[in-house]
Amino acid sequence: MLKEHSVRERTPWINASALVRYAHRTRLVTPWLMLAPALLGLSVFVLLPTVAIVGLSFTNWNLMTPHPHWAGVANYRSVLTSFDFWNAMQHTAIYAAAVAIVILPASFGLAWLLNYPLRGRNVYRMIFFLPYVMPLAASGIVFSGLLSPSSGLINILLGHLHITGPNWLGSVHWALIAVIAVTIWEYVGFYMLLFLSGLQQLNPALSEAAAMDGAGSWPRFWHVILPQLVPTIVFAGVMVVIQTFQAFDQIYVMTAGGPVTATTTLVYYIYEQGFQFFNVGQASTASVLFVMLVGAITVIQWRGMHRWGGDGS
Repeated sequence: MLKEHSVRERTPWINASALVRYAHRTRLVTPWLMLAPALLGLSVFVLLPTVAIVGLSFTNWNLMTPHPHWAGVANYRSVLTSFDFWNAMQHTAIYAAAVAIVILPASFGLAWLLNYPLRGRNVYRMIFFLPYVMPLAASGIVFSGLLSPSSGLINILLGHLHITGPNWLGSVHWALIAVIAVTIWEYVGFYMLLFLSGLQQLNPALSEAAAMDGAGSWPRFWHVILPQLVPTIVFAGVMVVIQTFQAFDQIYVMTAGGPVTATTTLVYYIYEQGFQFFNVGQASTASVLFVMLVGAITVIQWRGMHRWGGDGS
């Protein structure tokens, strides 16, 4: 009895309710501790710069004055009535539309072809995807040499065919076309893999059932396969528009927005205003308008995927 009593005295008294409260607090705190590094990075590199840009868009700071001065909505009036802004917006729209119109059917066709059990298809997939993993600036430098009017390989080959090649990057008529072609070359492999992933997730039983009902190849594609690919197509369409709207590296390296302003897109216009003309206020204003535009495209993505039965709801 004495031994049992001494053991009880040495055994700590445990409060069950305290343990429950401790476990509850741990469940609440632990996820936030896990998210803390990501939230810190998001705050430092995204939220704070966003707040700063919105604030600077209401100032006339030009990097030559020590402190920004309040300007109200003057920058927004100036940017929205600026010919250069709308000229850059027009080039951006043409650039994005041209790339999307070419790259989506081309990448879908490649994905459809390479989805068949062809010999060496993995090698072909790798070849088409390689340009996407190259840095945009590096590929821009390479194509600047290839498109040189006097010593570029492309004009040399055209010369052997008795065709006089144009000044691809120095002509206001050809510069944007050249940048569009290079962008398609860079991105087609990525969208090929995206469509290939969608094709490999198709339900073959639906096509087999349609074939048993007498449906031909085209009706099966249009009424069975294509509806299953709509979420992938919508996502790819929105992604290619967003990527082209954000294009900067290849334009900076290949044309620097020229000749004149033939390849000045919206992002390059923001760069010019902020880092060449030191007009931080108007650059911030254009950045805010750009973010609003990209946000609107994102909303279209979610609504489109929800409408067509995707996962955007």
